[in-house]
Amino acid sequence: MNSITPDITNVDAVREILLQTGLELSGAQCGLLEAFATQLVEWNSKINLISRKNPDALWRDHILHSLAAATFVNFPPSARYLDLGSGGGLPGIPLAIVFPEAEFVLLDSIAKKINAVSDIVAALALPNVSCICARAEDAAKNPDLCSTLRRGSRPRGCGIAFPDQVEQTVSSTEK
Repeated sequence: MNSITPDITNVDAVREILLQTGLELSGAQCGLLEAFATQLVEWNSKINLISRKNPDALWRDHILHSLAAATFVNFPPSARYLDLGSGGGLPGIPLAIVFPEAEFVLLDSIAKKINAVSDIVAALALPNVSCICARAEDAAKNPDLCSTLRRGSRPRGCGIAFPDQVEQTVSSTEK
C-alpha cells in the first residue's frame, strides 16, 4: 500500500486514524469493534453481508468508512439514528459502539440480513441497537419511526439518516 491509501487491517490502525481527527476510542470500544469484525466475517461466510472480493479491506472499506461520519457529524446523546438498508450493520453498529448513549435502529428488508445483524447485536450486547426487518416505505407507517424515516429518506437513499441534519440536505437536493 502507498502512503495515500494506508494499510488499515486492524482496530489499532482505525484507532490511530480516528485519534488524528480528535475521536478517541476506549479499550472497550476497540474490543467491541474487533468482536464486531469477527462476527461480521463469520456471518459473511454464511450469507452475503458485505463484499467478499477483498476480505482484507474489512477495516478500511467497511469499519473505518462507517466511523468516518463521526469525524464531522455531532452525535448527541439520547438522539435516535436510522440506518436504512443496514445490510451487515454498517454503519449503524460501529457508530453504536462509539456512541453508546445514542440509539440506532437498523432497518433492512432482507430477513436473513436482519437475522444475522440481530445475532451480532445480541453477541455484542449492544442495548442501544434495535433491528427491524421491513421496507422503508412500510416501516414509515410505524409512528415511532415515521418522522425519522420521512426526514431521512432520499431519492437515491442514504446509508444513515441523521434526523436533524438530513432534512436540510433532502430539501436542498429536491430543489
